[in-house]
Amino acid sequence: MQELRKGSDKENEGFYFNEIRNRVHEKHYNERHFGHFHWYFARQITNLFRTDALYGNSEMVKYSTEKLTDEYSTFSEKLKERYPGYTIDDHFAIVPLPETRTVNFKDFIELLKSKNLSKLKENRWIFEGGAKFLDGTVPVKNKICYSSHPRSGNSFMRKYFESVTGISTGSDISLDGFLILTL
Repeated sequence: MQELRKGSDKENEGFYFNEIRNRVHEKHYNERHFGHFHWYFARQITNLFRTDALYGNSEMVKYSTEKLTDEYSTFSEKLKERYPGYTIDDHFAIVPLPETRTVNFKDFIELLKSKNLSKLKENRWIFEGGAKFLDGTVPVKNKICYSSHPRSGNSFMRKYFESVTGISTGSDISLDGFLILTL
């Protein structure tokens, strides 16, 4: 990182992921290894971020080893902000804390079918705040797969569905990627 700072005014800004990756690549790798290097390097930066060794800006494109401004935060801080009441388990899955309310699938379907307004008011908490997770007591047999291509609106559709239903949709993107905390 010190080498990146030479001749740069970026000490107070942080460094773009692509800038770091390209500088390291130029110095240590030849062109034919670039494709593999990109994924390897992205995974390493992600691991450093996930273990709170790096701070990321709000768009998750700039990183620093120090909290440069209030815009920068650690993975743990972003997780608490995005999913209050949830934590990461040993398999890097987002799981509710013991005191966190979760949604029972059968009760949720009945709520959506109901025309009883008092029942809706009773369960208003499901639709307030961030998306909630199902409690896992009812196996969901009819899962829906929303398949798409990059830049076709998959993330927008999932975010919209979460906003409408109040239920987290999940994703095929693991916590090795940055998207989960940027949506």
